Amino acid sequence: MSNKRVKKYNSDFSSSDEEDIKPKKLKSEKLPEQTKIKSDNIPEKEIDDEGNEYFSLGRGRRIYSSFFKGKRYINIREYYEDKKSGKMKPGNKGITLNALEWNNLKAVADQFHLALEQ
Repeated sequence: MSNKRVKKYNSDFSSSDEEDIKPKKLKSEKLPEQTKIKSDNIPEKEIDDEGNEYFSLGRGRRIYSSFFKGKRYINIREYYEDKKSGKMKPGNKGITLNALEWNNLKAVADQFHLALEQ
């Protein structure tokens, strides 16, 4: 990171001397051992009660694709067990990504992972 030179302004908006401002260093957070991403722990494809394919992400979270009005979407959603029927049902918490958003997520995933490990 390089130092930036900025002009300091008085309350009357007139410029004063330039001053060096050093960027703040971010604290690197160490991930607990159990939350580190392991490449050998890849989830396998599963099939729900209706025959839909999904991948389990753990803690009741699933990732799957769906079609709506002829377009494909990627869904990451929390599921809960319905006490009456005993079936897993989608909860309110989740996100749906279109193709562009999914590709953007994939593009930054490796960079984001490296940033977490620093």
